[in-house]
Amino acid sequence: MSEDEVDNVYWASILHDIGKIGISERVLRKKSILSEEDWVLIKMHPTIGSNIVSSIDAYPSLATTISTHQEKYDGTGYPKGLSGKNIPLGARILGIADAYQAMVEHRYYREARTPAEAVTELQKVKGTQFDPDVLDVFLNVVNSETAI
Repeated sequence: MSEDEVDNVYWASILHDIGKIGISERVLRKKSILSEEDWVLIKMHPTIGSNIVSSIDAYPSLATTISTHQEKYDGTGYPKGLSGKNIPLGARILGIADAYQAMVEHRYYREARTPAEAVTELQKVKGTQFDPDVLDVFLNVVNSETAI
């Protein structure tokens, strides 16, 4: 990746959920399973976030990375249902990092998982939710960090 692409992923990793500012606290802090209505709202956050950052001229790919970070490799993600290499590389990287972080942190609706448990969960969806090549690189990094 070029330096600009790396910078884009860096800023997208910080700002990717900014669109949740437009989602009700009732939905964001819900401790039970989300209803269909709740999911409709949650699925709006990538588009809202993309709209918020679209005027940042220094990072022209930022809005696209944010808008596509919830897409899945098999095309079942949102908001556009993109698949495979049609998902920008930065978004494929961000999607994996975001999922890992979500699993290892405590959430309103569940306790944090261990890094090993999170890795096991990521491996289960290799090739469906996540790009298998990008996931392999991510897991190599995580495994080298936890081995230290």
